[in-house]
Amino acid sequence: MISLTDAEDQLEIPPTRSKSYAGWQSGLLIGASSCLLVFTINLGVTIWSTTLPQGHPDEKHIRRILIEGPCSEMRRYNTILHLVVNIFSSILLAASNYGMQCLSAPTRADVDKAHFRGKWMDIGIPSIGNLFAIPRKRVVLWALLLLSSVPLHFFYNSVIFSSLSAVDYIVATTQKFQDLKDLWNSAREKRLENLTVSECMHKYAVVFQTQRSHVLLVGEPGSGPNRQGILSLSTFVSFYHLGYRWICYSLSDYPCRSMLPDLKKHSDNWKPYGTRIKYCLSKPKTEHCRLNFSPPLVSIIIICNAIKAAVLLYTAFRPPTEPLLVLGDAIESYLTTPDPFSANECLISANNIILRDKKNSTGPRKWVPVQRLWASAVTMRRWKMSILLYSAAVASMLVCLVVGIRALQPNDFKTLWNLGFGAVTELTLIGLSDGNGFQANATIVLVVLLANLPQFIFSILYFQYNALFTGMLAAKEWSNFGYKRKGLRVSSDPKRYQRSRYFLQLPYRWGIPLILMSILIHWMLSQSLFVVAIENLDDPTLYSTCGYSPIAIIAVTLASGVLLSVIIITGFRRLPSTIPVVGSCSLAIAAACHHPTGLPQPEEPFLPLKWGVIVMGSNGEAIDTGTVGHCGFSSNYVEEPQAGAQYA
Repeated sequence: MISLTDAEDQLEIPPTRSKSYAGWQSGLLIGASSCLLVFTINLGVTIWSTTLPQGHPDEKHIRRILIEGPCSEMRRYNTILHLVVNIFSSILLAASNYGMQCLSAPTRADVDKAHFRGKWMDIGIPSIGNLFAIPRKRVVLWALLLLSSVPLHFFYNSVIFSSLSAVDYIVATTQKFQDLKDLWNSAREKRLENLTVSECMHKYAVVFQTQRSHVLLVGEPGSGPNRQGILSLSTFVSFYHLGYRWICYSLSDYPCRSMLPDLKKHSDNWKPYGTRIKYCLSKPKTEHCRLNFSPPLVSIIIICNAIKAAVLLYTAFRPPTEPLLVLGDAIESYLTTPDPFSANECLISANNIILRDKKNSTGPRKWVPVQRLWASAVTMRRWKMSILLYSAAVASMLVCLVVGIRALQPNDFKTLWNLGFGAVTELTLIGLSDGNGFQANATIVLVVLLANLPQFIFSILYFQYNALFTGMLAAKEWSNFGYKRKGLRVSSDPKRYQRSRYFLQLPYRWGIPLILMSILIHWMLSQSLFVVAIENLDDPTLYSTCGYSPIAIIAVTLASGVLLSVIIITGFRRLPSTIPVVGSCSLAIAAACHHPTGLPQPEEPFLPLKWGVIVMGSNGEAIDTGTVGHCGFSSNYVEEPQAGAQYA
């Protein structure tokens, strides 16, 4: 007689995954190390920023000035720094999402408890439902990762922001420019530039003037109603009154921007104050912009950063025992130790389990070969929730687009296109009072929250979108076993014919395009609704509001339509075989992993497997199952199920 000890010595028992730092635990350690690296950089930059000059002391928002200079140079620095910030943000979010999926994945013990209660759990996909059946400690860790991600969506991109220093200037017109002695002296000393009428319009028809100051409009002598003096002909133009309206002063109440093309065509007859202008004398101004750093916002990011690193390190060093992260983990576990709650149900599908009649839930089933759609792998409740979320988001976006377009006059497509993609214009600032100015009394934090709200909403939608794809691709991987023999793909420590090549469940050829599309839409959202920060050198107070870009909103809508089309087209693809669709249902997966003899098959998980009618034992001997056959996974020869036959 062979003792239990002797039998264990003769079997190749795979090591317990929780005792090594391979596979998914290595992923956690890499994620934690990345979080610590970003934490160190964020903390170092924050400490260094205390040596930098501060913004105006009367400002409600504390900021440090990283660098200041020409606006074109600041825009370049801003682009580079935001690229770095987005790389850091992507690292933190990727590490956090990885940790959340690992924490919500059930262990074999969790699944056994659920099966005992007549319930089931999700395997291989991100699942909120699993949180109700896993230990409370892991739920708390999962919640910490989730909550620490929220500030990343709202604040990280606004830790560094640029501010535009706009100029107040005087517009004056006269037939004899010598009447303005100071300006005339400046002209004689070549401190004023002589501009043609077309150049004058082009230089001053900007929302926020940064390169020019006072301008003298020189008209024809002896004509015009304003010959008596310069005072009645002067206009003070303040940046917060959006002051290039003076260019169209004598025209209708339509926005000046829409009339500029026609004015430029007839520049030889430009009469902004009733006098035809011959040329302009303009005072140049050195362009001045700033890159600002927000210590309060980055402090929130640092705290969240530290929480993520701590949770990931704790999970890596105190891992759950035998987590079932992917389908291969579950198949290996159930082949090695069969599930006692799912015997004699080898043809049961996830849909059968969800909808089945409690009185007739077990026993043989008739084989009806149906090649189902990819979409059948996702529960109807998840599809309904996804459709509801997407519909609400798209409807809100369209409402905002219609309201924004209706506020513009004219509002044809050419006008919308000329407004630019993500460009700051006076027509698309939120907070316009009477069309000539805007009220920018909100604190920068409130503006940042409003500007980044779409980013947060899209992240929720992307999480749901990713879960849909993950579920359908898991079904495709499962269905592959029905038509070709292959090794299991496990989350760590692959042995012999096993594989471990994907980032958990999502293949790279699908995951990378999804990530790139996510980055593209996040960028377009940043151009759709954005922070507009302006300051005046004579009044250091920072004015802030939000601007929007109709063309960018249209682009986001079209891109969202592409994503929706892709998920629908993918859902209507046919799975490669007729094997019952188990989705992510642990009970259906367990039912498909029983052997006809009812005995454990500890060697099978390490060999190439195929699903079908099992007619041979592990040693090649024939198996007689009588009139009712049995389907399952085997490394030996399997037959195709026969339509109409009974299997259990």
